[in-house]
Amino acid sequence: MKDSIQIGKLAVEQWQDYRKLRLKALQTDPLAFFGSYEIEKAKPAKFWQKGLGDSLKEKPIVWLFAKSASGKPMGMIGVLFSQRPKTKHVAHIISLYVKENYRGNGIGKKLIEAILEKIKTHRDVRKVKVTAISSQETAIGLYKSLGFKKVGKLNKELRLEGKFYDEIYFEKFLDAE
Repeated sequence: MKDSIQIGKLAVEQWQDYRKLRLKALQTDPLAFFGSYEIEKAKPAKFWQKGLGDSLKEKPIVWLFAKSASGKPMGMIGVLFSQRPKTKHVAHIISLYVKENYRGNGIGKKLIEAILEKIKTHRDVRKVKVTAISSQETAIGLYKSLGFKKVGKLNKELRLEGKFYDEIYFEKFLDAE
C-alpha cells in the first residue's frame, strides 16, 4: 500500500476531488479542523479552484495530497506560510487528514514528511508549528515521533456540540536538523 501512494499537488481541474475530500474530513473528523462542514459546503467552485492554485502571492497556503495509483486523493495536508515580516520564519501545518479506510498505512507520516520538505524550500522558515486537540492521541504521537515538541495547551479552545476541547501546540525548529 505505502509504495503505491504518491504525494503531490492536485491540478486545479481536480478541485472537485479536493472539495469532496475536505468535506469528508469535516464530516468524519470535525474536531481535527477549525472549519465547519456547513460553511465550507456552501463555498463556490472558485474558492476550491483558488485553493489549488500555485501562487503564494494570492494565498499563503500550499496543499499536498496522498494519491492512489488512479490519482484519487486519500489524504491531505496543508501549510500556511506567514506573510507578516515579523513571523515570516514560521510555517503552520494545517488540516492533516487521511481517509478512514487508509489509516494505519503510514500515509499521515508521509504527508508530514513531504510538507516538511516543501517548507524547507522556503529559506525564511525556521520554525514549524502544528496543533492537535488533546483527544487526538494518534496525531499527537505522530507529531512527537517526527521531532515536534509540545510547547503549550489552550484550555477549552474548541467547542463542538456543546462540549469543550483543549488544543495542544507543538513546534519544531528546522535549524536543529
